Amino acid sequence: MNQQENFIQNLESKLYRSVIKNHFSKIIFICIGTNQLEGDKFGPLVGKELKKRFQGKPSVEVYGTVSRPVHFLNAQKYCEALKQENACTIAIDSAFAPLERVGNTYVRWGGIQLGKAFQKELYFPANISIKTVISPQATNRIQNFHNMLQCSTKDIEEISLQVADGIHNAMKHVIL
Repeated sequence: MNQQENFIQNLESKLYRSVIKNHFSKIIFICIGTNQLEGDKFGPLVGKELKKRFQGKPSVEVYGTVSRPVHFLNAQKYCEALKQENACTIAIDSAFAPLERVGNTYVRWGGIQLGKAFQKELYFPANISIKTVISPQATNRIQNFHNMLQCSTKDIEEISLQVADGIHNAMKHVIL
C-alpha cells in the first residue's frame, strides 16, 4: 500500500468511527495556514480545493482558504465558534519533520499544536488532525522560517491537491 492509499484508508476509518460514535450531523474542515508565506499556504490551498469539491453539500463546511485563511492569530476565534457545533472537526496543517518524511501525510486523533516550529504554541482542538510534512525541520525557528520561505510553490500546490484528493476519496464512504 502506498502512502496516499494509507492516508485515505486511515482517514476513512477515523471519519467513520468518529461520525458513528458521536452521532455528528456534519463534518467541518479547518485548513490552517496563511497566504503570506509560501510553505504556509498548504492549509489554505487544501481548503480552497475542498470548498470547491464539497460546494452544495450542507453536511460539510470548510474554513481556511487562500482568500479567508485561518492562522495562528485568528484561530482562537474559530475554536470558540466550533464549540457550539455538533460536528466532526478535522484540522489540517503543514508540518516540519526529518527530510525523509517530506511529502508524507499523517492522520491522528485529536487536535493540532499551532506554531510549534516557531516556538509558539496554541492548541487547536479537533476530533481528527491531518498534518502534511512540507519541509525539513531545522534546529531553530529562524531556520524553520527560512525553510518555509524556500518551499516551492509548485510542490506545495501538488501536495495540497493530493491531500484534497485523498480527503475527497475518504469522504465518499462517509454518509451524513
